[in-house]
Amino acid sequence: MGDSPVLEGLLGEQESGHEVLKPWVPDVLKGNQELRMKYGVMVRESIALKGPTGNEYRSAFLRKIEKLIEKEAHTPLPIILDRFFSAPHLASGNSRQISLAMWRELEEIQKPVLVVIDWIETQNQESLLKMIYPEPIAGLGDDSVSDKDLEAELQSLALEQFLEML
Repeated sequence: MGDSPVLEGLLGEQESGHEVLKPWVPDVLKGNQELRMKYGVMVRESIALKGPTGNEYRSAFLRKIEKLIEKEAHTPLPIILDRFFSAPHLASGNSRQISLAMWRELEEIQKPVLVVIDWIETQNQESLLKMIYPEPIAGLGDDSVSDKDLEAELQSLALEQFLEML
């Protein structure tokens, strides 16, 4: 396929059966459920402890989309993609191919990754404001959840619910 080797490599980093996965979201977002669910990803435990690099986050975000596609059972994927992006043509292939096509063609899929990568690299007020927009800083809340609860939130997330957040 015409996928970039970098994207294929990122998605190729599948978790092994022996590696424990942990949820990760920027600490500053842990007090806001919608932001946790929008930006939260599952990463290898070693990555969660130190925080992901930009490439590791991008890979985990694409895997998140792939998993959401795989568990979608109620509504045909072309209908969902047409509803949110007028892009039903992206719904062909397996979940990996679809997530890569979405990454390539939809700015709405790229933007959350790019703002989190900016936050990872700078952790300044400007990158925080981009990440939480249109939410005010006061809306971040302080109801931080445990890793177990964050994982449960991410597991309960449905594709349509996730796409509405974008």
